[in-house]
Amino acid sequence: MQITFELNPQIKGKIDEMAKAAGIKSEELSKIILENWVTGGGVIEIGRKKGDIQRIALDWPMGFMILVKDSKGIRRVNKVKGIYTKSAIDAEYVLTK
Repeated sequence: MQITFELNPQIKGKIDEMAKAAGIKSEELSKIILENWVTGGGVIEIGRKKGDIQRIALDWPMGFMILVKDSKGIRRVNKVKGIYTKSAIDAEYVLTK
């Protein structure tokens, strides 16, 4: 499967630097990163959609982050009570009013 996406220049620069140091192409390093995330314990939890806001938890073995997709695009948000209290892998949700 072929996947194409754009990275911001800062992230692309970091991947290019790491790939150069490893003696491989940036595309190969990106594939390795994605494959290892998927097979190494990474999880994506898709939360409930409220209006045009969709919450997504992206969990890496070393930690997790919450993303919000809305009309402005996708952005990272701070973890707050009512979304997740722990790792999405543990799937412990907190109900708030």
